[in-house]
Amino acid sequence: MKKLAFLFVSVGLLLSSCSSNDNDENNPEAKASIVGKWELTKGGNILNGNQLLLPITPQGGCSNNQIEFLENGNYKELQYEYANSKCKEYNNDGTWSKSDNTLKTKDILNNELTYEILKLDETTLRLKITKGNDNAIYALTEFTRK
Repeated sequence: MKKLAFLFVSVGLLLSSCSSNDNDENNPEAKASIVGKWELTKGGNILNGNQLLLPITPQGGCSNNQIEFLENGNYKELQYEYANSKCKEYNNDGTWSKSDNTLKTKDILNNELTYEILKLDETTLRLKITKGNDNAIYALTEFTRK
C-alpha cells in the first residue's frame, strides 16, 4: 500500500513539474495585453540611466488622464486640465499599433508618436518617449490598468 501511495505522489510531482505553462505563469508580461483602459498615475524622466517616476496628483478635483486601447486599433484618450477654477475635459482619439516593445500612436490631427514599452503587465504600462534630436532626455509615463 505504501508503494502504491508513493507511486501516485511521484507521478503527480512528475506531471506538475513538466507543465508547459510554467514560463507564462512566472512571466506576467508574456500574457499581458495593452488592450483596455489605463489611467496616468506617474510621470518622470531617465537621468544617468535611472528611471525617476513621481506620482501625478491632479489639481482642483480633476481626474487623471486616461486612455483606452481598443482591439480594433483605435484609442480613446481623456485629458483633464484645471484652469480658471474649473476642470476641463478634452478628447483626443486616434489609432495605435504595437510591435514587440514599440507602441505607435496617431491622433485625429495626424500627430504621430513612437514609444518604447518599458513595462507591460496586467496592472502597469510604462512608456518612454525621446524628446529632442539629441536623444539624451527621455520622458516617462506610467499608467495603471482601470
